[in-house]
Amino acid sequence: MGTCDGLTRTLVIAGVSLQLGPSALARCPRHLPKLDEPHILGDNSHNNLLLARSQVCLLARLSKTSCPDLHQDFDAPIRDLDFDNLTLSPPATKMSALVTLGLPSGYPFVLLATTSSAVLTLWQGILVSQARKAAGVPYPLAYADKAEAQANPKANVFNCTQRAHLNTLENLPQFILTSLIAGLKFPRAAAILSGAWIVSRVLYTLGYVSGEPKKRVHGALPGYVASIGLTLLSITTAVQLAQQTNWAF
Repeated sequence: MGTCDGLTRTLVIAGVSLQLGPSALARCPRHLPKLDEPHILGDNSHNNLLLARSQVCLLARLSKTSCPDLHQDFDAPIRDLDFDNLTLSPPATKMSALVTLGLPSGYPFVLLATTSSAVLTLWQGILVSQARKAAGVPYPLAYADKAEAQANPKANVFNCTQRAHLNTLENLPQFILTSLIAGLKFPRAAAILSGAWIVSRVLYTLGYVSGEPKKRVHGALPGYVASIGLTLLSITTAVQLAQQTNWAF
């Protein structure tokens, strides 16, 4: 066998090995399957095999230019491929990574909305620090006492700001949990409701830090609606996942 054939064999083996790995390569058939053949290695292995086939075909086409007798002398899985009518599989896309993880296409937006809660609580913490300094309330006191709050408007603002922050922290675990679960089956709805919850907490905070607790209601009500929606969607998601496994426990 010529030098170029040896090089081609090396390239082909390398191309297949990169996609399948040693264990799957040992089970690879002598002739790579066509796109319409049934799955022979399982869903993931078959998809990887088809991707490897495309890369192998490309390497073979390049080597054929310098080795015209490749078909006669090179006993490899690519020997019987029709290079003149070759159709390569489409390249992997960013969406394929989500499919591999078993996540729906809109799930990154759920993660984005959920992660934004960290920015929300950081902002609230800054407001609390500023209000504490303005009111002169020393650490480790969490609130100014009632008499001080009535006598000092800045102390009252500090109490309201602190309460807005702590109330958000109290609801944060439920928000994150229901958002991530609901997004598994309802990514768009979960992302929208999660975004609405974040916006509502901003409005809630702005109303509360004014020093007039009643103003927090304008942001609280939309947040409660979003929270209930996420809870219902997360329960529905859990039920659907259980149905997919026939309620196996």
